[in-house]
Amino acid sequence: MNDVTFALRQLRKSPGFTLVAILTLALGIGLNTAIFSVVNAVLLKPPVYKNPEQLVWIWATRKNVPRAFYSIPNFNDTRAQSQTIRDWIAFGTWGANLRGPNETERLQGIKISSGALQNLGVEAAAGRTFVANDEKPDSARVVMVSYSVWQRRFGGDPRIIGSTQILNGDSYAVIGVLPREAIIPNAEVDVIAPLNLDTDERRTERGTNFLRLMARLKPGVTPQQAQAELAAISDRLREQFPIDNGNLTAPRVLKLQDEIVGEYKQMLGIIFGAVIAVLMIACLNLANLQLARGSARQHELAVRSALGASRWRILRQLLVWLAPSDFPHARDVIVDPVVIGFCLGTSVLAALAVNFVPAFRAASADINKDLKSSNPSTGADLSRSRARNALVVSEVALSLVLLICAGLLIKSFARLERVNPGFDYRRALAVRLALPPAKYSDGDVAKQFYDQLAPRLQSLPGVDSLGAISALPMSGLTARTEFLISGKSPARPSDVPGAQHRWVTPGYFAAMHMPLLRGRDFSEHDRKESAGVVVIDEALARRFFADSDPIGTHLRTTLGDVTSDRDYEIIGIVQSVKHNTLTEEALPTFYGPMPQIPKPVAGFLANNFSLVVCTSMDAQTVAESLRRELRTIDLDVAVSTVKPLEQIVTASVASRRFNLVLLAAFAGTALLLAGVGIYGVIAFLVATRTHEIGVRMALGARRADVMQLVLGHGLKLVLAGIAAGWVGALMATRGLTSLLFATAPTDPLTYTGVAALLTLVALLASYVPARRATKVDPIQALRAE
Repeated sequence: MNDVTFALRQLRKSPGFTLVAILTLALGIGLNTAIFSVVNAVLLKPPVYKNPEQLVWIWATRKNVPRAFYSIPNFNDTRAQSQTIRDWIAFGTWGANLRGPNETERLQGIKISSGALQNLGVEAAAGRTFVANDEKPDSARVVMVSYSVWQRRFGGDPRIIGSTQILNGDSYAVIGVLPREAIIPNAEVDVIAPLNLDTDERRTERGTNFLRLMARLKPGVTPQQAQAELAAISDRLREQFPIDNGNLTAPRVLKLQDEIVGEYKQMLGIIFGAVIAVLMIACLNLANLQLARGSARQHELAVRSALGASRWRILRQLLVWLAPSDFPHARDVIVDPVVIGFCLGTSVLAALAVNFVPAFRAASADINKDLKSSNPSTGADLSRSRARNALVVSEVALSLVLLICAGLLIKSFARLERVNPGFDYRRALAVRLALPPAKYSDGDVAKQFYDQLAPRLQSLPGVDSLGAISALPMSGLTARTEFLISGKSPARPSDVPGAQHRWVTPGYFAAMHMPLLRGRDFSEHDRKESAGVVVIDEALARRFFADSDPIGTHLRTTLGDVTSDRDYEIIGIVQSVKHNTLTEEALPTFYGPMPQIPKPVAGFLANNFSLVVCTSMDAQTVAESLRRELRTIDLDVAVSTVKPLEQIVTASVASRRFNLVLLAAFAGTALLLAGVGIYGVIAFLVATRTHEIGVRMALGARRADVMQLVLGHGLKLVLAGIAAGWVGALMATRGLTSLLFATAPTDPLTYTGVAALLTLVALLASYVPARRATKVDPIQALRAE
């Protein structure tokens, strides 16, 4: 208790130092606790399922496609042959248009296989979950709605259970409400319905891949063992069905937690490492100040030792003096016991880190030597000066590592923003509609709908042009198929070429400002019954027609249904676009006229029917006009989203921007702390060497000489820190490779620029005490001594 009283008395005696210490530690510990709360929630807590350690996620893979889906036939064969997996969970995305009294709302949902919810341990928040009878063909259609839809659309009314709702034009009975927690990883679920694999219309289409798979491993089976077995099964399926499975490769089996976290695991690891570095810099800063104060109090501590105080008592007093007593901002953040424990542990470790070396050096001082010194400011010997310098060098080195990491991300992001996506996204709105698949099961019908809607939108003031497509670029939607080129038969089934396919209306390329490089665009004459035509992009032309002219060549594709086998003549070449992210290479793509879309992908068009509207109007105005027109054209068509096309493009780099902002903020904090640390050391140097400076000036030293002496000391420290930091950065930036775009982790310009910035900050931090040193009065300095 006496030690605590002593610590409080010391705090009152030095309010300025106390405030700086508390704010510095609060910054470091607060940042660490905030980031750890995210790490704890995302990386450490297991998924909210029954026995989550047994669950895995299974991706089918194909040549050049690391994440693909299963078809029903391939899934059934895999399930029948597998011996390592106990339970299977299969589901596919399902878009449902919920008809309301005034307008139709688009719900994102899934259809899931029998027993899946019970297997996962999902319980209904209201009503019940699915049972075996719900999947029978003669049973009434049933659905469960999400908790958010229940609250938002139905006001939490318990009478929703048992009610009938119109989804995609069909009647469904609502049997339950899903819990608040997400039931399927990385999937938006507003509504869920049973999936009957035995009656699904795609049950015989081995080339129609839409199933996502989760599974529960048998006891004692590892994901690696399951993956090896599934790879062998895939090999057999490729040999048995070479036409549909020619490009099939070994599946990937991931722990469910790894699939949920995905790329964020590396990102959070880097960010958490950055905040730990900030805390270390803060601790080094305060340890340096403690060393300085310990030097100034060396005479006092020597007296205490002479009067009988043990070294442990002195050490304990100094540690208790600065130990944080509470977690900063705890009242503003809701944290669990794990986060609280981390905060307390970090606080204790920070207090030890800040005070241990200064306290140990103070407690182990030479009592006789310090008692003989009448001036407390002269008690700092060469050893203590070296310790302070080493702490500053460490600060600079850590700051340099963070700044280089941030600099590399900034340079990478700047280059990424200059990438041309292949289309002009300025002054354009992306409109996604959901057409009822049963009503719009034909591309010609979808085109007729567009022909009714387009003139009404075109007549709105401010609308310049528009077009429609089956899936806009950068929307996260992909549609790939294999095709044959006339006169070029592949040697093996695995050599069959593949490409993305999109189905558009005349005017789409003009609305997107995608220049037609050769040939012609689509016209109103390209109907369902006319000759099949396609426009290919540059990437497809380069890959498959490097030595020939593609114009006039024919492609043949089935898109999973042999009854849809059709020839398409290449009539033009258009500029390539980025379909997924700005970092990817442009994927080979062919475009077809909407009326000629094959039957197997007509449902894809209906669910993702997208408009691009070049206009100066805002999104809300267009959305209101669109809903008004849809009420008169087709009440069952729902508006999914209306937003600027630019927003879609920027969303594709959102995670990189997030990494950049956080790491840059932490690096800036580190730079500030390093500057404060250098200032503190140089200021203390000037204060303790006032007598020496006075003697130098009395003997003829000029002010410029004194300025050079002080600045030179600061410059030596920062150069030593830069040298050590470069070595650390070369090791640390290896982990950034996957986060960088067109930027090497050893980029010399970044390393040099950051070093120059840190040197400038060090000189500025040293200038103020150096200027104070030049104003020392030699006579006053000698009298004070």
